[in-house]
Amino acid sequence: LIASSCATSHTDVVSRKNVDKSNPKGNLRGTKMDVSNMYNKFVESGVIKIVKTFDSIDEDEKQATSKSDVLNTINKMFQDTDRKSFIIYYSGHGRSPSKQYNRKGGDWVFEGTDNNGNKTAEFLGLNEIVFLWNNRKKTKTEQNLIIIADCCHSGAWVSSLEEMKAKDIYMQAACGDDEESQDGKYGGVFTLKYSKSCLW
Repeated sequence: LIASSCATSHTDVVSRKNVDKSNPKGNLRGTKMDVSNMYNKFVESGVIKIVKTFDSIDEDEKQATSKSDVLNTINKMFQDTDRKSFIIYYSGHGRSPSKQYNRKGGDWVFEGTDNNGNKTAEFLGLNEIVFLWNNRKKTKTEQNLIIIADCCHSGAWVSSLEEMKAKDIYMQAACGDDEESQDGKYGGVFTLKYSKSCLW
């Protein structure tokens, strides 16, 4: 479960401070609620083990969730050979597509710092997760990966998975390749609906 509410001044990040249309830029405010809603749904299932929850701000470390921490945790999770299925849920910003840079979009956004200590953005792409998945410890039993993303342009990852012909990776996206998901103080519209309707 990953929440990343950070916004940056980068033009390739779709960001909203809140649902107030007069101030559409800035940090998302519903990501913490999204993670809470999904956490409760997973616990209610009685069969889904939560490995790690990343909040927008790590209360122990007092710092923003980092891309490297997320990737390290995903990699460790994939090494569990006893598991039949894995679920990665993300709520946050989705990087917008760019024809100029031949980029599909939908990458997950995390707050980072440059060499001078200035805040910047780090982007986690589907290819990084797929690489870890394909290089995990192999098991005799079939394993599946489910990715659920409540972020703008998340449908781009669905298109990419179809192109990869990934047989054991499934994706549920909040919106299409060229669409934006909606945020609010009670959580993202997709996650609110999903957490109330999904069957586990």
